[in-house]
This record gives sequence, structure tokens and C-alpha cells, in this order.
Amino acid sequence: MNIKEITNRVPTKQRNTHYYSKIGNWSFFGDYKGQRVKVYSVQNKEQIDLRVFISKHKLGKYFPKVIASNGKFIVEEFIEGKKSNSVSYTHLTL
Repeated sequence: MNIKEITNRVPTKQRNTHYYSKIGNWSFFGDYKGQRVKVYSVQNKEQIDLRVFISKHKLGKYFPKVIASNGKFIVEEFIEGKKSNSVSYTHLTL
């Protein structure tokens, strides 16, 4: 997978750093082979191996399916949902 194959890119969050997270990782939505996806950078090969393993096993039903990876990025299916900034955690007690 070549990252240039991802079209119609938009950041996952509205921020000044565009496609970068607060810790400097890439994170964005786009289209890949006609499918809406989320793309994010990884810290190492083991992170990719873990996500692919999870995607192929029973636990995978709780995670987005891994569509592709290239050693630097993971491309996973896009799952429509509510934005997390609409959730308030002030009522939670531990």
C-alpha cells in the first residue's frame, strides 16, 4: 500500500497540526480503493502485527478491520459514530 493511494484526506480531529496527533503521529480519514478508511502511523512493526492478529481472530469483532498496512501506516475500515468530544466524563466515579 502506498500512502499516495489514499485520496480525499481529512484530519480525524480539528487541530492546527492538520494530520498530526498531539504526540506527532499521523491520523486521518480518506478513501482507499473505493472504501472510506482511517489511516494512522505506527511506532513499530509489532503494532502492525498486533492489529492484524486481532483483526483475524475472535477479538477482531470489537475492532475496525485492518484493510492494509505498509510498515509505517495502518489502514482500517471507517466506522461511523458519534464524535468523542460530545461525551462528558465529569459524572464518572472510579
